[in-house]
Amino acid sequence: MKRGHSFSGTFIIVSFIIVFVTLFGTLAHTQAESSNLIPNGTFEAGTATLPTGWSKVYWGSPVPTFTYPVAGNGSAKAVSVTLAANSSGDARWQPAATIPVTPGVQYTYATSYKSTAATEIDAEYTDQNGAITYGWLADLPSSGGAWQQFSVTFTVPAGITKARIYHLLDKAGNLTIDDVSLGQTGSTTPPPPPPPPPPPPPPPPPPPPPPGVPELTFTATPSNVTAGQQTTLSWNGTNVTTCSASGSWSGNKAVTGSENVTPATNAVYTLACTGAGGTVSKTAALTVVAPPPPPPPPGTFAEGMVSISFDDSWLSQYSNALPVLQNAGIKGTFYLTTQPVQNGWSGYMTPAHIQAIANSGHEIAGHTVTHANLTSISRNRITSEVVNSKNYLQNLTGKSVTSFAYPYGAVNATVKNLVQRAGYTSARGVEDEALNTAQSDKYNLKSSCIENGVTFAQVKAEIDKAKAQNQWYILCIHEVKSNPGQYDTSIALFQQIVNYIQSSGIKVVTVSEGRALMAN
Repeated sequence: MKRGHSFSGTFIIVSFIIVFVTLFGTLAHTQAESSNLIPNGTFEAGTATLPTGWSKVYWGSPVPTFTYPVAGNGSAKAVSVTLAANSSGDARWQPAATIPVTPGVQYTYATSYKSTAATEIDAEYTDQNGAITYGWLADLPSSGGAWQQFSVTFTVPAGITKARIYHLLDKAGNLTIDDVSLGQTGSTTPPPPPPPPPPPPPPPPPPPPPPGVPELTFTATPSNVTAGQQTTLSWNGTNVTTCSASGSWSGNKAVTGSENVTPATNAVYTLACTGAGGTVSKTAALTVVAPPPPPPPPGTFAEGMVSISFDDSWLSQYSNALPVLQNAGIKGTFYLTTQPVQNGWSGYMTPAHIQAIANSGHEIAGHTVTHANLTSISRNRITSEVVNSKNYLQNLTGKSVTSFAYPYGAVNATVKNLVQRAGYTSARGVEDEALNTAQSDKYNLKSSCIENGVTFAQVKAEIDKAKAQNQWYILCIHEVKSNPGQYDTSIALFQQIVNYIQSSGIKVVTVSEGRALMAN
């Protein structure tokens, strides 16, 4: 009987004689035995996992490992039980049925075994009224993993009609048994009266059934929503009794349910459910995106825009303005007059300068060959001015040239028509303090020339207006110098304008990019 444990009913003190034989090979029984009362004591009959007439029994923890068949003591089959740690109960193979016995008669229980831990042999007795009591028969030391034989003789107590003998393991290790037998070894004699037993301790309550493992499913459908859109949280708990919410919601919840939520921002909902077997927790993450902006009203852009454009191919644009744009990550549009470039005029850009500008991602645009007033020359010369400058710039840079600026802002219907026929998709004029809408004339885009005398406050006001009203502000710049002339812009003012464009967050486009966003 396992020490430290009590049994229901009256504790039986059993008189016994132990015969412990440590021999290898077959057990030599000393008793006169007509037959083995334990069915299938050699374990040779059985299924793939269970010998016929035997049961796996355990209580407490940890859960043992029962194995059948394993190699026996000189035979093909035996049974084995293993504990990974010391048990709070015990584990054993035992006969499936109790065996009829006679009170006062001596019986001998014999077995072959090998073990890696100390083990114990106990008896379970049943009287004529069906009451069950238990008796300890023997403690066996570890056999060190080698086969040994053991037998114990005991007298059946008065009033007992059935018995079941079993060999148990309650410590970390392994026990393998084979050749189990039980038989009579003596005639019926009245058993000696037992000494008065001590008052029995109260029986322990039966171990409760193992609690079910708590399980929980928890989802948000849909898990991606637009701000103001509703989603449904759904959950189902198994083997749980209570649930509580945390994170983006709170309170006690039923073990199964659903709830609609409308989060304004990204949210994480947590649900923890508890049962006898523990607690399980799940989360549901919800991504909330801002609703798409409404489409712009007819005639407006989706947002305000600004473009920085340069006229006439001045060298100071390359030397003083381009580094400012590069440092700010802003792309400009350069309307280039080609005669000064082709003829190498002093104070103007060279072909190499123009190639460098184009290769840096800035837009190259047309501004005629000679900077002629197109409204005062013949149709043939207009065509020559707009086509020849376009072809030269395209051949020089390898880039398509689609934007044009009228010299002096001079334009009429004939000029517009010939510029369009030359393959330009837009043309810029000059109209100070004027902004473009999505419906503006694409062949007479408005711009403001930032000349000496224009203040930063004036430019800032136009930028702010364009941003607030979703319009397009095009700046027209000639030379950029430390000591500006009448039509020039100071380096300091240009730097101040670029800094403000960056800080204001207004969208910056080249002229061809802005043209592509127009409605017409």
